[in-house]
Amino acid sequence: MKQKIDSTSLPKTASWIITTRCNMSCLHCYVPSGPQTDELNSAQAKVVIDKLANLGVKMLIISGGEPLLREDIFDICGHAASKGICLSICTNGSTLSADTIHKLKKCNLFNITVSLDGWNSEINDKLRNYKGAFEMACRGIKLCLENNVTVFIDTTITRLNYHSVQKMLPFCSSLGVDLIMFRRL
Repeated sequence: MKQKIDSTSLPKTASWIITTRCNMSCLHCYVPSGPQTDELNSAQAKVVIDKLANLGVKMLIISGGEPLLREDIFDICGHAASKGICLSICTNGSTLSADTIHKLKKCNLFNITVSLDGWNSEINDKLRNYKGAFEMACRGIKLCLENNVTVFIDTTITRLNYHSVQKMLPFCSSLGVDLIMFRRL
């Protein structure tokens, strides 16, 4: 006998690491980046979204790896939007362009969260293990704001950046960002 699930008592927000593919190799990342062997294809991802929608999920946080590296990300996001799900995209900001932002806005986008682990390139690029990561993230943040997209900043506090946390709030404010989330390892 199948048990019926009361969807009114279930969480309305879900978070999904949709890929482990990433163009960076962050020192603190818990997601193992590398070749994809077990990533769901588009059809399978849409089945997951259908199931979440049927359970009453209204907000889906999509992260990775770098979710914008998926060739089918706009198709997947569009499917979620067609099911009435609002999206939050978590990205390192490196692939954000006006076109990408425009496509995401068509998908019931609530916000874009950009990972930024330092208020300057020296700190951020070291933690991201990627030269130029700071500039790419800042460029992506500015593009989002210019296109009227709400931006959150996600900062992981480590032994390499804890000493400069007090500089992150004024820096984020200078960019026009209203929310910063601090995480720990």
